[in-house]
Amino acid sequence: MINPFQTRFGAIFQNEVLLNSKRVAPYALMILFSATAVMCWGKGPAVALGWATNSDFFIARALKAFSFLFGLPILNAVIMGDPVIRDFRLGIDPLIFSKPLSRAQYLLAKFFGNFFVLVCCMAVFPATLLALQAFRPSQMIVQPLQVIPYFKHFFFFVVITHLALAALYFTVGALTRNNKIVYLLAVCFYPVYISSMVFLPRGLTVRGRTLLDPFLLNSGPSNNGFGNSADYLNQYVVSYTPDLIGNRVLVLLAAGVCLSWLYFRFTTAERSQHLEKSSKLGLATATDQVYYDSDTFHETRREHDERNILEKKFEMRSPARTAFGAIFWNEVRLNSKRVAPYFMALLCAANGLLWWGWGPATGHGWAVNADFFIASVLPVYSFLFLPLYTALMMADPAIRDFRVGIDPLIFSKPVTRAAYLLGKFFGNFFVLACCQSAFVVTWFVLQAVPKQGVITQQWKVIPYIKHFLVFVVISHLGLAAFYFAVGVLSRNAKIVYGLGVAFYPLYIAYQTVLLSSLPWRWKRFCLRRFV
Repeated sequence: MINPFQTRFGAIFQNEVLLNSKRVAPYALMILFSATAVMCWGKGPAVALGWATNSDFFIARALKAFSFLFGLPILNAVIMGDPVIRDFRLGIDPLIFSKPLSRAQYLLAKFFGNFFVLVCCMAVFPATLLALQAFRPSQMIVQPLQVIPYFKHFFFFVVITHLALAALYFTVGALTRNNKIVYLLAVCFYPVYISSMVFLPRGLTVRGRTLLDPFLLNSGPSNNGFGNSADYLNQYVVSYTPDLIGNRVLVLLAAGVCLSWLYFRFTTAERSQHLEKSSKLGLATATDQVYYDSDTFHETRREHDERNILEKKFEMRSPARTAFGAIFWNEVRLNSKRVAPYFMALLCAANGLLWWGWGPATGHGWAVNADFFIASVLPVYSFLFLPLYTALMMADPAIRDFRVGIDPLIFSKPVTRAAYLLGKFFGNFFVLACCQSAFVVTWFVLQAVPKQGVITQQWKVIPYIKHFLVFVVISHLGLAAFYFAVGVLSRNAKIVYGLGVAFYPLYIAYQTVLLSSLPWRWKRFCLRRFV
């Protein structure tokens, strides 16, 4: 028998797995997904509502939430966006396609090699929930040991769904050969998905909605379990009805259509852009001469110097002309040409849209622009994803100068350490704060949008700004300073990204272990930093 790894498909598949084993992103995703599982297990609604944390219902519910709610559709693009782009960027595509290799072998091996890595990263979530069955805190209900439901529901609710998303991202990346387009598509996922689920299925039956929902969020008990008793849910068994199976078949067909389209459209040559444009080059000799009167020239030069001296004497110095201001403004302009700030701003805006229309305010009859609700949501928003965004933005402002090799040019100028470091820090933190403010700006604008089930009070401005500064900006100023200092001293952005991913486990340990012996008043003071 032929060893699968000795085929061309197997060789490319194995090479993709080895390449990803040397990247930081898969390990960062594993740590993040494991921390997410710990949060769902210990901080979810199961303890308060009496749900068993290893019941069939809770396992399926947690996996559906993990598949949709915690940014997995966007993180999918991190792994699946640039496997093909990487070969063309490194210039090894002529070497690869000089071998007797078919398009199908190359594309399928690339796709399934990276999707295998993505599945391994995602599998950390159910594996962590499975391991947490060994811990039985007080007030938490734990049934006898379960194994099969974790991986059965993981495959049905997570793997199949993200196979279609991975095929979409992979197809777009391979055809456009531009990972920025892939990341933009990933950022637009939540607005597009929510809009389609809100506006398109209005005339459809419940069965039709189930067939068209790739995440199956409405499957299972009514009201996502909140409309049933704990005893009923703890005994509830999730069964795969024909509607659910039909939905999974449609998702698999969508993935097949994406990959088939890629197979027929993919070319092994770079797409040329206006390579055949002709240009005209004119050559001329300089025959003209310029004459000037020496007396007039010296008089004009003296008047110009005197005017400059008077302007310097009476004109106030503009902050933008200082070394600090120049570095600050340069960092803002550099970030305006990066993808990450727009990515973060769109994600924060989508988060604000979710909290406005589908947050807890709609179920409890709270006004979405009430001072209480704004002050309650912003600490949660500050904690959920922003520590990772802060690490992404503040990791490499100084590292970038040393990596590009322009540090000798910078430090040859009369720039003090304080001006350089503070200009770098505050320039990037200003961009970070602008990205974070997309959440409150979206929320503020949505006050003018009427929606059934959403209660809105009179138009408000000050509470958004005030609570944003107190609960978000000040909290992340400390985090930003920490990440910036680590990046400057270590000159290794991977260390900063590792600290950003490790924030959640460290914070949970800080909350549960270090603060357990403090009085409640001190504990509340320490915990209110982020939540």
